[in-house]
Amino acid sequence: MNSKGELFHGCGHDGHSAILAGTIVEIEGKKFGKNIIFLFQPAEENGTGAKLCTPIFKEEKIDKVFGLHNMAGFKKGTIYYKPGVSQFASQGLSIDFQGRQSHASEPEKGKNPVFAMAELVSFLEPFNELKKVEYKGRRTQNPVLCTIVEIACGGKNFGINPGKGVLSLTIRSESGKDLQTFKDKIIAKAQELGEGLSIKYEEFDVFGETCCDPHLTEESVKNLQKAGFKTELMEEAFRGSEDFGVYGDFAPAVFFYLGIGEDYPPLHSDEYEFPDETIETGIGLWMALIEA
Repeated sequence: MNSKGELFHGCGHDGHSAILAGTIVEIEGKKFGKNIIFLFQPAEENGTGAKLCTPIFKEEKIDKVFGLHNMAGFKKGTIYYKPGVSQFASQGLSIDFQGRQSHASEPEKGKNPVFAMAELVSFLEPFNELKKVEYKGRRTQNPVLCTIVEIACGGKNFGINPGKGVLSLTIRSESGKDLQTFKDKIIAKAQELGEGLSIKYEEFDVFGETCCDPHLTEESVKNLQKAGFKTELMEEAFRGSEDFGVYGDFAPAVFFYLGIGEDYPPLHSDEYEFPDETIETGIGLWMALIEA
């Protein structure tokens, strides 16, 4: 959805599908001595699509898997890669605070959760930047990050002291294990601050980290370079998440990033539209790997 609430292709998955379809046309009638599976995966944005596709890996006995995503802010036509973790693990977390409603003139007869919520927000504020966290003797090896996406408590009803509220946030880390530690810390803190309140939480859009097999990455990059592609090693993982990481549990995996221009509008912005001229480059990338 764009900022006007309208549906649009804000991440370029239409372009990714066109690249795959174009590659299928390109290999029509050719033999390569290997089976090639083209996977048009749905539901990447909420982290559920890859899990739907995992049966294919067992049925087809897949031994290598590759993924590709266009990337604004990077040199046009350059292929970026990172062995090891290339994208963070993340998840949505919605915490419900249930107290007791009362008349606004008698707040002492109720239990307004807004104060516990405000304290939790203050606790989370330092994690608006990457920072390590410790919980029950466990200190994360990697920094964690928290973005508060929703705060709701009561409304414009000036005669009511509200009795329920919700705080929603997205948490991230380069490690799924560290992400779990951070989540446990947040829930424990919410329960501590919400004494006398009923605290419940729900998880959304759960993504594991995307991890690229070092050996397969090195081999694939050499093949791309032989085919004339410009490649560049990324020094840091992307904070955004992909559910492509699920496939790494079934076969060695590599995820590439195709630059579409250093000054190109960012993904998910209203101005973004997949650049069609990139389709040819993407097809060339897949052909280089197929023919290697």
